[in-house]
Amino acid sequence: SNINWLSYAIKSIIKAFSNFSFKGRISRKDFWVFTATYTVILIILAFIDVYFGICTYTKYNKIYWLQTIFYIVMLVPRLSIQVKRLHDIEKDWYLVFFNLLPGIGDLILLFLFCKKGDAFENKYGDPPYSINSI
Repeated sequence: SNINWLSYAIKSIIKAFSNFSFKGRISRKDFWVFTATYTVILIILAFIDVYFGICTYTKYNKIYWLQTIFYIVMLVPRLSIQVKRLHDIEKDWYLVFFNLLPGIGDLILLFLFCKKGDAFENKYGDPPYSINSI
């Protein structure tokens, strides 16, 4: 039901923010729920920024302040989630630097994040458990 998905989405953000580390693994489902929730929040904050005029216009672009603050606050937890997703497919943490390559880096990470994780223990730990089982 919709309430279960909303609860799951809220848990994914709270868990990422309150219990972030760069060790361990995270499932595809938990990763994509977190990513979708994070993206929806960014979009909502952009609308609020525009609607209430919480923007600063510079010579070259517009700064959305609420969105920027959320992005900064969530930067380390978001990177932590990405590292754990890479660990689930037994890849090293430094592949998150593909984030710095516009376009091609995003495609490479998208491919890696979509891969099925190892069903067995790998060098990063046991297979991940779902947020709902915690």
